[in-house]
Amino acid sequence: MTDKERRIEILKDKGRAQAFGLLDQEFRNVLEKAEAGNCLIYDGKIGWTFPKASEFYFGLTYCLVPGYEPEPESEYIEIEIIVCGQWLYLKESAPGTSLTAIKDLSGHKDFVCFYDPFGKETTNAGDVPGWMRPVAAQDGDYKIYARFIKRVK
Repeated sequence: MTDKERRIEILKDKGRAQAFGLLDQEFRNVLEKAEAGNCLIYDGKIGWTFPKASEFYFGLTYCLVPGYEPEPESEYIEIEIIVCGQWLYLKESAPGTSLTAIKDLSGHKDFVCFYDPFGKETTNAGDVPGWMRPVAAQDGDYKIYARFIKRVK
């Protein structure tokens, strides 16, 4: 069990709950990342209840809801899109690998979006050719990327 998993288990245990201000910074970080909606707050009159506010207060006692599971940690991977004939593909880093057509990405579980350096974003592969044509005709150096989630263990 990792330190983070141990902290989550401790914070789920109502018998070990402490006021937010008495927790060390690592425990506070876990609660803040979980957000108040995944926590219970102790009220001396009625017991454990969901907090009404989204921020944490140093004098109040919090615990995580029993079924809380953190989101898997992730980072993004950006892959350039290239033109090959009439089709658009992901630019693969490994030579000799087959090209992945962008039309096949919408069902990929880790696909986030297509984007360009000027702030355009879309999940629709059909939008991308329209972005590329006008700029490519002018200077030919327009890059569009596909963004994916890389799961971090």
